[in-house]
Amino acid sequence: MKSYQNRRSGKAILGLGLVAGIAVAPALATAASLEMGLQLRYRGEADTRDFNDDTGTDVVNSQRTRLNAKVDHERYHAFLQIQDVRVWGEENDTLTDASADGLDMHQAFFKVDDVFGTGFGVQVGRQEINFADERLVGAVDWTQNARSLDGIVLSRAFGDQGVVIPFLLQLRENDAIGAGGSLRQANPNVDEGADNDMWAAGFHSIWNVAEGQSFQPHVYFLRDGMTNLNLYTVGFYYQGKAGDVSYDFTADWQTGDMGSVDINAYLLAANVGFQSGPIMVGLGVDYLSGDDDANDNDVKSFNTLLATNHKFYGYMDYFTNFGGTSDDVKGLGLIDGHIKGWYTIDGPTKVGVDAHYFMTAEDTASTGADVRLAGEDTLGTELDLGFKTKSGPLDIYAGYSVFFQDDAMEARFNSANNDDIAHWAFVMASIAFP
Repeated sequence: MKSYQNRRSGKAILGLGLVAGIAVAPALATAASLEMGLQLRYRGEADTRDFNDDTGTDVVNSQRTRLNAKVDHERYHAFLQIQDVRVWGEENDTLTDASADGLDMHQAFFKVDDVFGTGFGVQVGRQEINFADERLVGAVDWTQNARSLDGIVLSRAFGDQGVVIPFLLQLRENDAIGAGGSLRQANPNVDEGADNDMWAAGFHSIWNVAEGQSFQPHVYFLRDGMTNLNLYTVGFYYQGKAGDVSYDFTADWQTGDMGSVDINAYLLAANVGFQSGPIMVGLGVDYLSGDDDANDNDVKSFNTLLATNHKFYGYMDYFTNFGGTSDDVKGLGLIDGHIKGWYTIDGPTKVGVDAHYFMTAEDTASTGADVRLAGEDTLGTELDLGFKTKSGPLDIYAGYSVFFQDDAMEARFNSANNDDIAHWAFVMASIAFP
């Protein structure tokens, strides 16, 4: 009874807060501009991605609800975004379950331009971060909850030449938060220090080297005290366009250590696209290095850090976790050769198809001390069909994907005794204001 009363009291306070906010909004608007926003997004999925037709098709519905407020006053800005994410049916009945498990403060940060006349801007708080094409750092907006991070992000523009973006992100805090009470703060009497925390720091930069061309070098450092990981990622992203041809190239090298284990890994990716009227065709290849010997003191499998991997390695999301022998390819790395095409039917309406052929970058012996994926290196082929259209604030996106497994994928799913094809389909509708 008490917990229900607490939730009811909390809702009353939230309601009073919203009423108060509406009441003071006109006064606030006289000193600053206030912009409200709302997004509702629904997605239904039909899933048989386990390569086993006997398990049947899993049908799931989910939705995202976002309410945000943005305030701007001269050099000072603030942004708040409340988000609720839920799978339909996870709350059986709100009469008996009002816990709002999926409700969270997705973003809450303030931003100051030209701090103390230095030319630096600073953004502090919980925020979505997207660098370059999101191959290493991205918000993963495809997922209903998406990724937001706690930290400080600086920016320093150099005229029209470019911008440098230093950052510090707290990814995990292991101090005894609220120990001995309900205060949401570190307790200095039981503070565990920084040894077991996880954080990331570094910089990303964007330089306009020529018209339509961008060079984006970066250095990222990741520290995980739990595993004693010190990981440096150094590389660049380059994109350009010449007439109807667009292209991009990514090169990153990782070094560092995890205790007595040394790290030496790399990622290479290249893409080229051609636009002719309503037709767009692109092709490319991604190479993520793998570790050919899991028993030595060297790690050669590339870690994609905080990437939006859904954008790159097939929409069925078989390959989203990279780095270490527990990843989606058992630390063997990935080669993804792909071709993509989209056709614009009329204005915002288009249809497309992506085709991926996947292999591991390394393989192992089929017997011995280091057997991964049965010593095979061919994963299979994925086809992704898509349809997109837009009407006013309403966006509709639907797709259907199939995966034809090969030997290494059969080993991963223990499906060597059947030749079932994996299927997945979705339809997504979202409406946003403004």
